[in-house]
Amino acid sequence: MVATFWFRDDDAAAVTPQLLRLRELAVRHGVEIALAVIPGKLESDLVEYLRIEGSPFHEMCHGWKHVDYGPNGRPGEFGRDRPLSELRADAKLAFNAFEAHFGGAGVVFVPPYGRIAEELIDALREIGFVGVSTGPTNVERRMARILSHLSWLPSVRLRNGRSFPHFDVQIDPFDWARGSSRTASSVSEEIVGHLRLRRIGFVAPHAPIGLLTHHLVHDDATWELCGQLLEALTKHSAVRCARVRSVIGIAGD
Repeated sequence: MVATFWFRDDDAAAVTPQLLRLRELAVRHGVEIALAVIPGKLESDLVEYLRIEGSPFHEMCHGWKHVDYGPNGRPGEFGRDRPLSELRADAKLAFNAFEAHFGGAGVVFVPPYGRIAEELIDALREIGFVGVSTGPTNVERRMARILSHLSWLPSVRLRNGRSFPHFDVQIDPFDWARGSSRTASSVSEEIVGHLRLRRIGFVAPHAPIGLLTHHLVHDDATWELCGQLLEALTKHSAVRCARVRSVIGIAGD
């Protein structure tokens, strides 16, 4: 079996030293990164930068203005704490702004903070989006945690239950509570858990595993861990590091 990995980075709005460092990392390891840009905060220098030939980035639409409307402890811009009419209006503004800069074909919606009201998902297709990118379901996350320590469980396919394509990311190397890198061992265990979900059939074997980064908050330890991860994955004979367009095609089949 060959495992498919892909990569997404969030919160881009301008060309920063951190973004340049992310680009260097992607080029060094020969990978493409889905760059989730904030259309309501997008600066012209980033638009021009992403038009440079040979860019390792594929743009995705990261909410509208990345505003937190959620209650304490549950941040969200497109969560269930706002009326659906407001969510639809902001999603439409986001799509229009994104389309003006990058085109309207194959646009994936990345809700800030990883939260999105289920009622909005059906409207995304009508607006023009082809899919949404969040994180694993709570069940998938719990099962991966169990399987990181157990090598076998009865094979029962997790129900997808999603009518709209999801292109999700599962692995975040940043410890948000500490404000620094997670340990390499904890990230490795999490990857093993998601690999086993696919190996034994809880998740479709071809389903990509996504690595999520946030270039603006990384410290040196997090950059180092990201480099180690990419070094290991890109050189492994049983790993395919997919381009973003390929991931969208795989997940949409």
